Amino acid sequence: MKFRQDMRFCFGNWDNSSGFKLSEVSNNHLVIENEALREKAFSINEGDQIRIKGKLVNVKVVNLDGKLEKYESKSLSRNSSVKLGDSGAGACEVIYVEELEVIKKSNTFFKLWI
Repeated sequence: MKFRQDMRFCFGNWDNSSGFKLSEVSNNHLVIENEALREKAFSINEGDQIRIKGKLVNVKVVNLDGKLEKYESKSLSRNSSVKLGDSGAGACEVIYVEELEVIKKSNTFFKLWI
């Protein structure tokens, strides 16, 4: 299996014989206001097993400083998906994170061979 992230979209490829189901993929965007939780989130590595507790939210971000790049808009909205099995734009979950726990760290040795 191979996955890659491109800004807000997640793409994946896998062999159909693996038994993996696309319906088991979740592309999550996290909203974290607590600095300690934010630091913990930035310490997460590929392959770590984590538990997140929070609420699904819709967000609207407004750029107030006026410093926009060529293709940026002044405001940006993201609505959280609330149904299973959807895909494409709008299928992501936007989670307001209240708790974050690293259950098990990834196997560092295994990552050397990927």
